[in-house]
Amino acid sequence: MLNTCNGVYTFSRSKENKTCSIFDMQPYKEGSFLTSQVKLEDFQNYSKGHGFKEYFRTYGTTWKNGEQVTGVYPTNTPNVYYGNRKVNGVKTLLLFKLNDARTTLMVYVFKTGYYPPKDVIEQYAKSI
Repeated sequence: MLNTCNGVYTFSRSKENKTCSIFDMQPYKEGSFLTSQVKLEDFQNYSKGHGFKEYFRTYGTTWKNGEQVTGVYPTNTPNVYYGNRKVNGVKTLLLFKLNDARTTLMVYVFKTGYYPPKDVIEQYAKSI
């Protein structure tokens, strides 16, 4: 996994309400599309997406202006999820790991264009 992963980013939950959790990067690192704040929010069925309950969003000048990056799909490993970031038609794998209390979020960003089959994603999920 390390040869295909571009970086691992750690976030701590700073706010939680009924429909979302906001996380702050600890410490903030430049050089990724990830912003210093990210959000996991309940999927409200405003798109044609299916198979997930939450959506991952980055912050812009407001949350509304941020990037609605991906649905957060469950894996067979507890508290580990996957999604993708699609830019110019190219999908890139993202893995998300939450601790049991959902106070810490780790985001694994893979090399641009790397999106393996589901069985490989499951192997990665077991290894983190």
